[in-house]
Amino acid sequence: MLTHSGEAVYIKAMIKMENGGLNRIWLSTNTPSKRVGQLVRNAKACIYFVDFEQWTGLMLVGEVEVLQDTESRQRLWREGFEKYYPLGVADPDYCVLRFTARSGDCCPRILLACGPWMSYNSVGSSLAVRSCL
Repeated sequence: MLTHSGEAVYIKAMIKMENGGLNRIWLSTNTPSKRVGQLVRNAKACIYFVDFEQWTGLMLVGEVEVLQDTESRQRLWREGFEKYYPLGVADPDYCVLRFTARSGDCCPRILLACGPWMSYNSVGSSLAVRSCL
């Protein structure tokens, strides 16, 4: 994920926990992290997926919401998270990031692998994606 603090750009590898098509991606992280502070001040972000074997990639640009409601936390909670969040799913150090894509760029092989999502846009359930041909 790429974020911008207003002064600098930051990039961090993160694990996609769930997705709703290509326009919604859920991740989790530590509430007191630098990343969460940046997203609270500036919700704009970019997520990039890569398939090294096929030499293809997909870049999504959008906004991130920092969620701490019980439903969102329970949705992403996994066995073993207690190691990092000893108070469990209600640990104040645990939060969910919900990324909503507004646009994207990709290489052609990703389009074939992802199926019929090529005509999404940010209004409703669609996202405009431009191929890198």
